[in-house]
Amino acid sequence: MSYGHMARIYVASSTPLVLTSVQTQPALVCGGLVLGAIMSKMTTKGKASSTDTKAEENAMKTCTITSPANRAVRLGMGGVDLVAAVLYAQRMSLTPPPVGLQGYGRVVLDLLAILSLCCLSTIWAGSGYNGQ
Repeated sequence: MSYGHMARIYVASSTPLVLTSVQTQPALVCGGLVLGAIMSKMTTKGKASSTDTKAEENAMKTCTITSPANRAVRLGMGGVDLVAAVLYAQRMSLTPPPVGLQGYGRVVLDLLAILSLCCLSTIWAGSGYNGQ
């Protein structure tokens, strides 16, 4: 995968985390960004290295096509997004929305932010757990 393509994925998957949590949980955001950078580095290693045929055959039998380190990073990214979604939902539930159309807009944007974090969490954790 090219660096440009990976950069677009990295920015797109990090945006909900940054927008919802950078002011209140900067350590969580930093952790998520570091994990995303590690994932980007793992994905764009460059030339394919020689593979261990025994490990490759085992991977084909179990349908696990990622390394244990890659799986751990994916699970970590899923955990970070899930924690960010829960903390954002808690914060938003404590703040009453404005009255009128502006209040409806804020509620819709809050729900979209929580939904996007939950979707990203499911994608990262699911692919990490399944090794795909």
